[in-house]
Amino acid sequence: MTSTAPATANELTEAQLRNWSLLAAFQGRLAPHLKRRLQTPTETDPRRTLQVGPYLSLMLLGLFNPVLKTTRALCVASRFGRVQAESGCTSVSLASFSAMQQVVEPELLAGLLREMSAQALPVFGEDRVRQQVKELIANDGTLLPALPRMAWALWQNPQNRAGKLHLEFSVWRQVPVEFTVTDGNTSERAVWKSKLRKGACYVNDRNYSHDYRLIGDVQKAGARFVLRLHNNAILTPLGPARPLSEADRRAGVVEDIPVRLGSDPQGPEGRLVRVEADGHTFLLFTNLADLEAELVALIYRYRWQIELYFKWIKCVLGCRHWMAESLEGMTLQIYCALIASVLLVLWTGRKPTLRQWEALQLYWIGYIDLEELAQSLGFGKDK
Repeated sequence: MTSTAPATANELTEAQLRNWSLLAAFQGRLAPHLKRRLQTPTETDPRRTLQVGPYLSLMLLGLFNPVLKTTRALCVASRFGRVQAESGCTSVSLASFSAMQQVVEPELLAGLLREMSAQALPVFGEDRVRQQVKELIANDGTLLPALPRMAWALWQNPQNRAGKLHLEFSVWRQVPVEFTVTDGNTSERAVWKSKLRKGACYVNDRNYSHDYRLIGDVQKAGARFVLRLHNNAILTPLGPARPLSEADRRAGVVEDIPVRLGSDPQGPEGRLVRVEADGHTFLLFTNLADLEAELVALIYRYRWQIELYFKWIKCVLGCRHWMAESLEGMTLQIYCALIASVLLVLWTGRKPTLRQWEALQLYWIGYIDLEELAQSLGFGKDK
């Protein structure tokens, strides 16, 4: 449970808060989803002082303002007239804020997030790859530290709890497209299997290539993929190796050959592109039959974009203080962080780097002006 001890108003001033325009943009996008949503009986109780829209607005306000690091700080901020006017809330108690995690269904934000992500334009990747691979999705999971008392967050033991964000990340558009939050022990491969989409092209690391039957399921689903295999994978050549171009060799490709995985004659068949780079060997298994080997290698290098995104989103979340401790509450906070990242992509035209995120925070608290922010984001004077 979140602490319900009284907060003191002298910890924070209204002048420290910024970024009302992005908050308004979020509310404008959320409003149609709230209209379509059916309220639960508890929401219509006249004693309830905090509703879904203001609650989510406060959550997002906390992500956008570096001075609001805790639930207590958010509740103190709710006493300010500007915060109440912009978020639509009245003064919020810690108990009321904490109770909302059981009222708001995460799928409300998930639907909004998918809608927003679809509006982002390609901002990353070489045109020659984008033209041949229409939507490239990096798929991975990351652990998020939880408190020992968060009993649902199963991981190593009762003293080491964790939640896990399972994410599908659009490499070209630099936004999340699918997302699930679970306890730390939930299989990433099982979550991926549940979300397979026909025509999608996935690039995944070795954790997703353990189960050859799963790879067969991916092929049957009509999805495309570039998967890194473990170097001890069982491989049966099915034909002669393809000739390599000079561009392939410059990319580190040393072999391009059709293979079958595993010892089962019914095992998945595809193309193995062996790459040697920086003293490491990468076995890349793909069903992209017509793509140049150098571009298969390039696609796998693009997988690193999801790792950079995980680092960035953890900077937004902070991961030091959860606004709620239930699975639903953690999911809401994570989804709000994902929405914050997409809002910034739509606002700036790109995913900010860590240094640019710091510049954004300095701008929001008034330490740099708009021209200095534009320089930090790499905008020209005409922007």
